[in-house]
Amino acid sequence: MNRKRVFFLVLLLSGILLSTNAYGLSLASVQAGAGFIPDGKIFGAMVKASLGPFFSTYAEFFKKEGITTTNVGGNFFSLKLPTPKLKPYIDFGGGLNRSSGNGASKTRLMASVAAGAEIPMGEKSGIFGHVKYIYTFGSDLMAVRDVVIQAGLSFNLGI
Repeated sequence: MNRKRVFFLVLLLSGILLSTNAYGLSLASVQAGAGFIPDGKIFGAMVKASLGPFFSTYAEFFKKEGITTTNVGGNFFSLKLPTPKLKPYIDFGGGLNRSSGNGASKTRLMASVAAGAEIPMGEKSGIFGHVKYIYTFGSDLMAVRDVVIQAGLSFNLGI
């Protein structure tokens, strides 16, 4: 690795640490909760792990009448506002979507955007809720274009 890359990485990590501490955001947190797709009345579960103020990974699982949908991906950019009582955020990302059932299965690339807020309930925990739009690339019958409502608990790992 050359000096310019090392310098850039150190500068980037320093910026993340400074912005995280300045805004009272945690470097690492976890959200876990339930999900609901209103179109089709489909219930599911989700987990999201955030690292720094900009990046997070997530996994979602939905099932209804023999059809299973699993989304695994990352939010490559998150905008979090550092307000004291309510912490609104917008996540932009993508990943893989796998839908299976009725003897067929398909894995596709997916894009997503979510907007929501977290309400701290102490230094280490809180509750969150957001609305997410999921778009899978493809045009067959198993393509996904869904609005998802998700809510649950959030835990600040204190890192």
